[in-house]
Amino acid sequence: MEIVNSLEEIKKADITKKSALALGYFDGIHRGHRAVIQDAVQQGISRGYTSTVFTMIQRPRDYFSGEQTPRLLTLPQKLSLLEQLGVERVVLIDFESICDISAEDFVAEVLGKLLHTGYLSCGFNYHFGKGGTADGETMKKLGAACGIEVSAKERIEYGGQPVSSSRIRACVGEGDIVSANTMLGRAFSIEAPVTHGQKLGRQWGTPTANQQYPDGLILPPFGVYASYAVLDNEVQFGVTNIGVRPTVVRNSDTVLAETWFPDYRGNDFYLHTLDLHLLDRIRAERKFLDTEQLKEQIYRDASAARQIFSLRSSSFV
Repeated sequence: MEIVNSLEEIKKADITKKSALALGYFDGIHRGHRAVIQDAVQQGISRGYTSTVFTMIQRPRDYFSGEQTPRLLTLPQKLSLLEQLGVERVVLIDFESICDISAEDFVAEVLGKLLHTGYLSCGFNYHFGKGGTADGETMKKLGAACGIEVSAKERIEYGGQPVSSSRIRACVGEGDIVSANTMLGRAFSIEAPVTHGQKLGRQWGTPTANQQYPDGLILPPFGVYASYAVLDNEVQFGVTNIGVRPTVVRNSDTVLAETWFPDYRGNDFYLHTLDLHLLDRIRAERKFLDTEQLKEQIYRDASAARQIFSLRSSSFV
């Protein structure tokens, strides 16, 4: 998958083949986003165009507000998912470089002349151009003048309301992983290297894969979760504690995801990047009186995680 990082790079690439383009920030690549992206990919295949996603590094609202909205995906996860969906080219732009371009110039100059867009797909509520004042209907009118066929996808609903990144963030933040996953169309995941811990789990027969929680990723409530990961090309269920380890041992000074995979007997994956998927919340994080009480609870949590995995994993694995 080709990645282009600026308008200048697009100019240097001297693109001549037409593009089937999906336009949006795509935080989370949820079910609504997938409808837009898959439409562009399918149209690219059928028309012989290059399937392209035009997206931004910053969330436009964050750029104007100066705030940092917690993300549903890290950038590497986002690019990996786009590649899995069959996208051939990603235009990943610093929003500041396009925020002052008028809607008319954005369509005519950037989408038309630079990217040779022949087909464009966007969401039902997409806004663009300086000040974000132009919408899907404006895109259709401007696109028609430049020979661009525009399709604004209808909204996808869950629980009678549109699927949106803000709703999914709220669900993750409240620990409602089941609803978040349903709207995402995939299991919410934590991708980070496995680091060394105190190796107490190994002494207890419950060795854990320890990951520092990624900065900026939406954080679910501290507690224990049913999870899974692909290890040695096999899906393994896990029981994950997210928090600061308020156990009988000591607290951690950073947020960690510590996962025990009860059935895994393979190689040590220290320093490997692990893509850990959450399925449901089991309980809140708590402090234990002694190590025996903690060990007993870990085994109870593992039993609950196994049941949840059997019930819910088939939707995502």
